[in-house]
Amino acid sequence: MSRLPAKYQLRTRLDQQEAVQAVAEATREVFDVFGLAQVCADLGLPATVELPQSGTTMYHGRSERDFSGVQSVAGARKGNPYNDLFARITINADDLSWECTIDLRTYSLWFSPAALTALIDRLLGISAETGEIRQLRHELNQERIARQSLEVELTALREKPLEPRERASFERLLYVLACGAKFQLKKPYSDGEAIIRSAAILGVKVPGNDTIASFLKAAKARAESERES
Repeated sequence: MSRLPAKYQLRTRLDQQEAVQAVAEATREVFDVFGLAQVCADLGLPATVELPQSGTTMYHGRSERDFSGVQSVAGARKGNPYNDLFARITINADDLSWECTIDLRTYSLWFSPAALTALIDRLLGISAETGEIRQLRHELNQERIARQSLEVELTALREKPLEPRERASFERLLYVLACGAKFQLKKPYSDGEAIIRSAAILGVKVPGNDTIASFLKAAKARAESERES
């Protein structure tokens, strides 16, 4: 028997407000649309978005690609720190992750009843006293916080040159923040582009991509050398 509220069971899909409400009614757990989209993607039942047939430009580092029609959303986070009207979404294609910011007033994220049912079953099967639900939220929040902290640290470095000891501490901290923000540091220029786009949304000034990439390379090199010694 489905635990999805009866009024939604015959629907083929639910928009973002309906999906959040359905989960809240069934479990008393309140997700925002970004967390809900990410959890559904992690369950292998991602939300979808309908992009205009004229195409929407998405970015992977310096590369651009137009997407249109119905697309599966591999990840979602706030696209603006000051309101919930914009989402930074990720679409996977050709083994690459492509990102863009959409206005949720224009483009809704759509959720399938199967995805919401799977999530509801999982939540109801977990005691609210266990740490699993809190851990899901904690990981999402930590990634957002780490990205913001990374941008602030890069700005501070540009404004004040560092002594050797300070630079060593900075590079260690930068490495930790970059890893916390889910950057693998294998392609520092691609990571730098992501930082620049995120900084623009946040209204934070950061150095150019060449400088950011050099910082990330240095942070990775220091971490690897200290790990080996």
